[in-house]
Amino acid sequence: MGYDFWAEIDKNKEFCSTVENEKFLREEINTFQMWKEWKNLKIKKSLRDKWKENGAKDTLKTYISEFDGLLNSIEDPAKMLMDVNMLPTFSWFLQFTFTLKKPFISKDDGELHLYDNPICREKIFRVPMVRPSTWKGNLRFAFRQTTGKIEVEERLFGNLKGEDDPEKLKSGRLYFFPTFFRSIDFEVITPLGREKRIPTDKGPIFFEVVKENTKGTFTLLYVPFDIIGKPEKEVKKEVVQDLDLIVKAIKEMMLTYGFSAKKTSGFGVVKDDIPGCLLFKTFSAILREETKSLADIESIPKKIVNALGVKNDSER
Repeated sequence: MGYDFWAEIDKNKEFCSTVENEKFLREEINTFQMWKEWKNLKIKKSLRDKWKENGAKDTLKTYISEFDGLLNSIEDPAKMLMDVNMLPTFSWFLQFTFTLKKPFISKDDGELHLYDNPICREKIFRVPMVRPSTWKGNLRFAFRQTTGKIEVEERLFGNLKGEDDPEKLKSGRLYFFPTFFRSIDFEVITPLGREKRIPTDKGPIFFEVVKENTKGTFTLLYVPFDIIGKPEKEVKKEVVQDLDLIVKAIKEMMLTYGFSAKKTSGFGVVKDDIPGCLLFKTFSAILREETKSLADIESIPKKIVNALGVKNDSER
């Protein structure tokens, strides 16, 4: 929480007297002092305990369930089918439902919260979510670890941050969508001192997580907007290569690397059971491939190769 003292002052009016001025300043200082006490856990513990006694989990569960209909409508593949019809040829849309094998951890932007580490939430409805930028960063990392093809990476994800040359700035072909979760849980860790290995004054530390066995929906859109003017044979090879490398990176991200904070400790990986589908637009039709596992996703490029009549060069 950023505190702006002067934002509270009405700039169209001046303080009428020294007494009013002093009273206003005292109220502002008291407010800021309360915030500091909150940060120092002097009153935070009592509020947190009271909140938990009143059924915090049940309250959050009820609140999130109220938006099930909205989330289901956002994640409906049948509605996305019409959107694919309006996209350029060789665009594809992948969507599947995954189940967390380990808890998902993230950090929200808000600083003032009952827990030290609140999970990332959607700004309007306040439901737990994975941001599109989080998906992009984790998939890019898995793609680099899996393939090492820098030229293809820039074609799919765009240029890296920090590029100053306007002529080298480029948008990628991949478009990521947020993932919303319908459950939330609480975890606690107790920091130990390095010498005596006993709990320190900093603990225990509470944080929110999305617990294991929670379902979420991964959604990815591929639009080759930069193929105008290229030979058709070259375009087909690029599209097939992109699809083949992306599905391999998705498998590694989901099963091996994870997409959560503390992913090096195993957080944010999923189970192999992922029902979903891929919609691929050709010149004359939309191909639909169903998926039940990540192995099914890896086999999709071969089917697209047969449909397009091209050779996959992604392993060269």
